[in-house]
Amino acid sequence: GGVPPYRFSVTGQGTMVDATFVAPGRAGQSIVDVADVEGRTGRATIEYRGDRLFLAGGFIGGIASASVLASSDGVTWAAIGNLPAARGNGAFTVYDDRMFYLGGLNAANASTTTVWTSTDGAAWTQVGALPVANTGFTATVHAGELWYVGGATAQGNSGLAYHTVDGATWTSAAATLTPAR
Repeated sequence: GGVPPYRFSVTGQGTMVDATFVAPGRAGQSIVDVADVEGRTGRATIEYRGDRLFLAGGFIGGIASASVLASSDGVTWAAIGNLPAARGNGAFTVYDDRMFYLGGLNAANASTTTVWTSTDGAAWTQVGALPVANTGFTATVHAGELWYVGGATAQGNSGLAYHTVDGATWTSAAATLTPAR
């Protein structure tokens, strides 16, 4: 609500880019205050973590793995769980306080569309499916949504781009990529 333009201020770490809070590269908490042109205000307390690195799936000796590992220093890794099935060449990212594993190749080396999510790396739920079976693509968080871009489909290298807020409903975006040949 409110009447634009809005003024934002951050107490603590992090910055505002337009109307989006960008957390620093370490765990903490910040307060974001906003005021509209008529003087109405709002406040949000934002907690952000970021104290561990995660690794999920991949190939070990050419065989797809289901392992999920975590590290606080990038040197020492510990097993924290397993994906529901072995996967390699998918995409793994953290979005909305959950881990997401998207697509990839299964143990039979076939492309998949599964989208799994977990809060702890051990218990996983399938929340949706990619619109296209895809491998070797990039997943990232941008403008408050989960995106996947590029990769390889049954038709070859892809310039596709899709985004979602839940991992279930995907919206196609006009990709500006030129697929590699």
